[in-house]
Amino acid sequence: MRVLLRITGGVALLLIVLLLAAPALLYRRGLNAIDGRPARPQVAASEQERDRIWRQAGGSGARTIDPTNPYRLTLDLLSGHGKPPAGEAIAFWISRAYAVKHCDRARVPHHLCTAALTIWLTRHWTTDDLLTLGAQTVSADPRAPLVTPARQQ
Repeated sequence: MRVLLRITGGVALLLIVLLLAAPALLYRRGLNAIDGRPARPQVAASEQERDRIWRQAGGSGARTIDPTNPYRLTLDLLSGHGKPPAGEAIAFWISRAYAVKHCDRARVPHHLCTAALTIWLTRHWTTDDLLTLGAQTVSADPRAPLVTPARQQ
């Protein structure tokens, strides 16, 4: 009986560890399937362009893009949180456009590459970089703002 309890406890502990590690592991897997990263814009967009893309993404007030992480994104997806923050939507538009050409779809689904790159962009790029490349991405792909991350209701 005692052996059975230890085995059950070990399996339960292993499941908890796997559930806690899953978002980080999926983030790593998605990033590893992307060939390179988007290049930072060399020339900043005009103030009007950055303001336009911010409003187009649903932003209001001060233009700040907060970094996200795999755990927050997972919780937002599971909770049906609704429309993502404007900065995350802009990073998603950039990620989607980049992942279409650079994601190894034989290894992972396109959506996982896009989500991982969205997280990476919000963590490693400045607000101005994201707004500038977001404005360029939207002007190159007019349908870009029409599709937002899956958690939008």
